[in-house]
Amino acid sequence: SVDQDALMNTNAIARRIASLQPEDCTRMGVIFTGDDLDAQALETACDELNVLGALRDAKPYARAYGGAVIIALTEDAARLPDGRVDMSAPLIPSTIEAVHGWLVLDRWDCSVLQWIYDPTSPIGIVPTRYNVAAMYGLPTTTVHASRVMPMLGMTAPPRVRMQSYSYWGPSVFANCYEDLRNYQIGGEFVARILQQSSVGVLNSQHVANAISSGNGDALVQRLEACQESMSALNMLALDKDTASFSFAARAVGGVGDAMMQAKQRLVASSGNPTSL
Repeated sequence: SVDQDALMNTNAIARRIASLQPEDCTRMGVIFTGDDLDAQALETACDELNVLGALRDAKPYARAYGGAVIIALTEDAARLPDGRVDMSAPLIPSTIEAVHGWLVLDRWDCSVLQWIYDPTSPIGIVPTRYNVAAMYGLPTTTVHASRVMPMLGMTAPPRVRMQSYSYWGPSVFANCYEDLRNYQIGGEFVARILQQSSVGVLNSQHVANAISSGNGDALVQRLEACQESMSALNMLALDKDTASFSFAARAVGGVGDAMMQAKQRLVASSGNPTSL
């Protein structure tokens, strides 16, 4: 999860890989149709409760971390002795008094606590209870599955999900991590090459003499003075007969081709079109 956190929080391309499809799927909103249905009221309620916002947050988490959940924060008949909602009890829709919103978590903050075998499930099991990190302040850290909408990561065989991901799935970065890293390193390398593509060269007959006579500090001071004068005045003061200054260009041929290959590999492994 540390690598996934870093990619989501510091790498714009990685975050785009995780969020592009969910954002595209929800950007047009939702339209309800049906007989005897107050579509306008449903659409208004969805907007007020930020239903699409919760989906838009949860799906990138599922893609990036291999799993995510949306937990319904309701007022209903299941109560603890102190009057708060008992999140570990089943949610009975007919007893819902209010919906306050949604708690969106990735798989590392909401783990499967219990499950049952169900042959109709795509992976053979169905979670019955989840364990939520105490830091989120729910009345109970155990949450019944009826209050949770799970979203799995990328597809994988059931044995892989259970053995390697504890019911969840692989991250979308699993297949493109190497290409994403290589593209990032390539971009940083190109930036360094461009910074060093033109190097200033000071020619002076006194350089060797200064070093051999032990006056290296004087030479360093001279170079620093040249640098400061160029920074402040864009001018360079040199001895007319003993020194000259020029720029030496560094060849950068082939860098563009290498970056194009890295980009094409990243496009192929991420599954997104080049234009996006």
